[in-house]
Amino acid sequence: MLDIPVNIKNMFNKPVVIILPEEFTGVEDIELEAERRKIRDFFFANKIPVYPNEQRAFKALSNIAKFREAGGLEIVSDNDKTIEAGRGRAILSEIIETTSTPVLDEIQCKKIMKEYGIDVTKPVLAKSGKEAVKAAANMGYPVVMKIVSPQITHKSDIGGVKVGLKDKNNVIKAYKEMLDAVKEKATEAIIEGVSIQRMSAPGLELVIGMTKDPQFGPMLMFGLGGTMIEVLKDVAFRIVPLTTMDAKEIIRQVKAYPLLKGYRSRPQVDIEYLEDLLLKVSKMIEENPEIKEMDINPIIAYEKGAVAVDARIILEEDAIKKSVK
Repeated sequence: MLDIPVNIKNMFNKPVVIILPEEFTGVEDIELEAERRKIRDFFFANKIPVYPNEQRAFKALSNIAKFREAGGLEIVSDNDKTIEAGRGRAILSEIIETTSTPVLDEIQCKKIMKEYGIDVTKPVLAKSGKEAVKAAANMGYPVVMKIVSPQITHKSDIGGVKVGLKDKNNVIKAYKEMLDAVKEKATEAIIEGVSIQRMSAPGLELVIGMTKDPQFGPMLMFGLGGTMIEVLKDVAFRIVPLTTMDAKEIIRQVKAYPLLKGYRSRPQVDIEYLEDLLLKVSKMIEENPEIKEMDINPIIAYEKGAVAVDARIILEEDAIKKSVK
């Protein structure tokens, strides 16, 4: 069945798009999520875009038509030139040389992001309950515990996230419950340990992500984050590299923009900081073409600044194969 759309595209030389609804695979199931990614990768390799629903597909086709009618756009990057190039790139290169999986864990992701001036919570890897207790005591309570496994991308769906742990007993209990749940629901996953980090203050949860389009290349995404991204799907996209104008427009394009401006008792978040953050992420994507997909979710935005709480990076398979050879 996978070959049929490819054959049609090649035979008739007409645009073909695939709509692969998430409910067909079930994102809560690790094996089905892996299969879904394999299907997407197959079509991407054959230059066929894949969309999660009809609305997104038709909107994309409409925008492509308008883009062509307008004669295209000359993309000029005016990213923040003060960002030091090289260090983040070097860290990713080191990871590629030593890893056998394209999925980076949270600790690796944040190490790279930090070099691009992106504020992140600092995770500590714990490989036992005893190490988890020690890490929590060193950083101070309350803490958050998350499973660390390259095969598990949707941690919360299988009990891989515990928040608001207030003392030693909470950490010990959470560690046992988490490992039991993960081993039951993701039997094939390789568990490297758990990450412990200070619990961030509440704020507005946002997301910044990236995927590669067969025609336009890297596309940066911004929108309402946390679990709301899967429910509301309130996101906007721009082609990388972003300009300052792109960063301003993408923030104001999402329907949740009034929340960013402040709503009732909610204060306004630091929009100027978010604009700068988008340019930093764009710079990171530009410098590292091996990055195939990326999700920074959630980013918690405050009146002053914002912090990336969780992150996921998936590398191109070719990059891993070259390093193995």
